[in-house]
Amino acid sequence: MENDETFDLIGYVTGLKRFLVPAALVGLVTMIAVSLLGMRGGPVSAPEEHAAKAHVMVQPKASETAMSNPQVELLPQLMRTFVALEDVPLFTEAVSKKLGGTPTSDEVRDRCTIFWGGGSLLLAINAKAPSEEEALKLGQACAEELVELAPQIIKEPKAEMPTLVLVEDAKTVTQTDDGTMTAPSRFAGVRNGIAAGLVAALLAAVVLDWRSARRRNKSAA
Repeated sequence: MENDETFDLIGYVTGLKRFLVPAALVGLVTMIAVSLLGMRGGPVSAPEEHAAKAHVMVQPKASETAMSNPQVELLPQLMRTFVALEDVPLFTEAVSKKLGGTPTSDEVRDRCTIFWGGGSLLLAINAKAPSEEEALKLGQACAEELVELAPQIIKEPKAEMPTLVLVEDAKTVTQTDDGTMTAPSRFAGVRNGIAAGLVAALLAAVVLDWRSARRRNKSAA
């Protein structure tokens, strides 16, 4: 019984060949339309971005009993405060001014981040820009201004304020999956168009066969 059903199905599909020309035309039109829409969906790739990273060390004041020193207890809070400076206008404006006004203060805030992983005294200054040179300059400027401005911005007693030291100048880093983003390839639109065209051609053949069968049944009646 299963063989008969399989044979009937194959025979039905084979019988659709008589509608090959009109079905192919429907499929071709569908393929072209879907492909064009997919290719117009966006550029081949998003603008490439380059990244740079510098490191700043936070050095607590030396004391005879370091573990009991109040500044040690305040270090986590201070580290988080240093990180928060990336959004402070005084800091972003100083970086922008250091670079001659380009990028702007708002662009500095968007392109430069200060990261602290916890459990260390190291701050990572990350910068991104359209070119490698711009990324390096921005990362270096952000690190230098952090070292210079942090003691002035943060209102802590001088006796408890740690020293910030630039321990590594800005260097280029390899972009990760969170860096350079690429838009869908135009070839994806073509693939979708071919798939849609094949489906449309098959559906057209089935509909034409169904209409042909109805006309035959009416004529027989």
